[in-house]
Amino acid sequence: MPLELGSVLAPSAVASSGGRSDLRDLARVTRSDGRELMERVLVVARDTLGMQLSYLSEWEGDELIYRRVERSDPSFLDDVEVGARELLEDSYCKRAADGLLPPLVGDARNDPRTREFFSDYDPGIGAICSVPVILSDGRLWGSLCVAGGQADPRLADRDLAFMQILAQLGADELERRELQARTVRSQIEASSMLALVAALDARDNYSAKHSEALVNLTQRVAERLGLDDDKACEVKWMALLHDIGKLGVPDAVLHKPGPLNESEWALMRRHPEIGARIVSEVDGLSHMAPAILADHERWDGKGYPLGLAGDAIPLASRITLACDAYHAMTSDRPYRTAMSHTKALEELERTAGTQFDPQVVKALLDVLSSTG
Repeated sequence: MPLELGSVLAPSAVASSGGRSDLRDLARVTRSDGRELMERVLVVARDTLGMQLSYLSEWEGDELIYRRVERSDPSFLDDVEVGARELLEDSYCKRAADGLLPPLVGDARNDPRTREFFSDYDPGIGAICSVPVILSDGRLWGSLCVAGGQADPRLADRDLAFMQILAQLGADELERRELQARTVRSQIEASSMLALVAALDARDNYSAKHSEALVNLTQRVAERLGLDDDKACEVKWMALLHDIGKLGVPDAVLHKPGPLNESEWALMRRHPEIGARIVSEVDGLSHMAPAILADHERWDGKGYPLGLAGDAIPLASRITLACDAYHAMTSDRPYRTAMSHTKALEELERTAGTQFDPQVVKALLDVLSSTG
């Protein structure tokens, strides 16, 4: 019986793992509530991290300019107002971006890395987080920052990752506005997608390098196969989103350092269905649901959840599966060391025609051989 996308994800399946409820907070940004997206980004950033102030600043020359400000306490850092300026080099945001100060500080007044800086900069700040806002062409536009008057020892890398999500959403919105101003049709519909990817990175401890490496590899394979720009774009989105359903897998399973038992594997195998359900409800991503659902289908029809075989499996899924397998085999994971490049190539050749599309494997091997 065919799977119903609307039935594969119960509300409890994506419950928070004891921390903040990332998916519900993301929904507040991506669903219109009468406020424009940039305002929603700032409100969610402030509320989710439990701060009193959030702001978006543009870096222009040697100045930091406050472009958007949201606060819950009118008296907290009341000199931070829209249009206000300060020397960029003196700012926490610039120093955090340069690696001179940590981007997330739970106790600014007592942390030895920041105590001296904040005693001069503003002793009223107890906790702060700043992430750069980077446009798709690599330009550093400015920063997204939240600050509070009280220390918060609960702040952790997950909160930093969530701020990076929101910064990307803000960057996408800025680019959309730039394109509209030039009367060019906007090509950006990836804001929700990038947010989901960053949330997954926070949950599953994947680094940005992993995502970038997989996207780059799939794009080279797509080019080798002669795909047009639209098809190559679908492959890119698939590479970014293929594991998004892991947002609905319990932390005890997702982060287990050893082998999974049968019941744990049953939960893990639901992630393609969960992922398909998630993207089917996000504007601009619903067309990716069939490919996400087919993430673990095999060329010989022995995969899951539908048992699709051969060309019935979306091409984007087939390309991503092979590339992700190579990257996984050659990467260290908590439960095993990386396989050598040579061994990984041998494994791809061995499973071509059973697990993987043989034409995709051939293209992948050609790409890998060309780079040594």
